[in-house]
Amino acid sequence: MGSLAASPPLASEGGYPSLYRPRNVRATALYQLLESYDEQVKALWEDRFEKKYGFWRGFVDSVVARYLDCGTVEAGFARLRCEACGSER
Repeated sequence: MGSLAASPPLASEGGYPSLYRPRNVRATALYQLLESYDEQVKALWEDRFEKKYGFWRGFVDSVVARYLDCGTVEAGFARLRCEACGSER
């Protein structure tokens, strides 16, 4: 049987693509859902969900904020360079 996973494109050296192509985190369904409805869910939590799921846990706010910042250029990024060969990722 063959492999179900697609092979990544190979560059002429090193086996990695030579061009960095950032993902568009803002285009994902989860990002759009959290960005659009996070405040509404918090506002409705006590009346609609607290009885079944308990009180609103404050750590959720920081987790959502960190998720919305993750993967955006504005929040920063890392670039790695091999000192031996000069390859960058």
